[in-house]
Amino acid sequence: MDAVSYFDSDFPWEELVNEGAARYLRQKEEQQASKGLQAFEDDAWESFYKIHENNFFANRRYLVKEFPVLAKLQRGQRILDVGAGVGNACMQLRQNGMEASITAVDVSKGALGILEKHSKWEPREDKTFYVDLNNLDVGGGDPDSMPERHHAAVACFTLSAILPEKLPRAIAWVLLHLESGSDFCIRDYGLYDMTMLRFPGASLIGEHLYARQDGTLAYFFTPKIFQDALHEVKKLYGVSATIEEAKYCTVENRNRKTGGILKRVFVHVIIRKTLNS
Repeated sequence: MDAVSYFDSDFPWEELVNEGAARYLRQKEEQQASKGLQAFEDDAWESFYKIHENNFFANRRYLVKEFPVLAKLQRGQRILDVGAGVGNACMQLRQNGMEASITAVDVSKGALGILEKHSKWEPREDKTFYVDLNNLDVGGGDPDSMPERHHAAVACFTLSAILPEKLPRAIAWVLLHLESGSDFCIRDYGLYDMTMLRFPGASLIGEHLYARQDGTLAYFFTPKIFQDALHEVKKLYGVSATIEEAKYCTVENRNRKTGGILKRVFVHVIIRKTLNS
């Protein structure tokens, strides 16, 4: 499987709609019959990284091909890694030749501490900050000494981990930290992804929103959600941006033990901050 098919289009998303919608309906029925639902916990990601450290998520090797603009960032520029964790995105970008300085924000101070020990981390230029996307003060309340402007931003499987009603505020916060004309690059879970269909109904806590057993959240996006969110961003926060790309990415992974095909669905989104916004 070549790199392009890996991150782009292995099968039509429409193939999953009938099965996915039927399974989601069963989940909703199971949810109603369940006596106890899974709960979302504010400190779940801190607990997660205490257990797994840097041994859970794979490095995002596809990023430079999925978002070429990130690979072109030069020394003297700065990228904002939103929900950086232990650096699976920003450190991979640097290993692939990106020269920009990094601002890494995350809700887990433990994860950021691990990131700062990475061999590719440049302590004189790179910075980490604790930021909780579920509890943002847009337009104020940033951590002391956090850079105000960045030349790009990236969020990999971050926005799905916050409450969906917080999405417009999170996008506005990122855009306010971008230079005009810069891109916010997003990779996240898509509707009817394999992991969504495997959740038990008791984990369903909202429309396409699930709580895992460890207390972390998983929301499954359609591309249209981001266009709707931008309308709210403009209305509530006065920040203008355009959707440059928004689509499903479908990936077939083969289980090495069973030989079975695992059908993954992600969303690929590029939001560009409007000039002079």
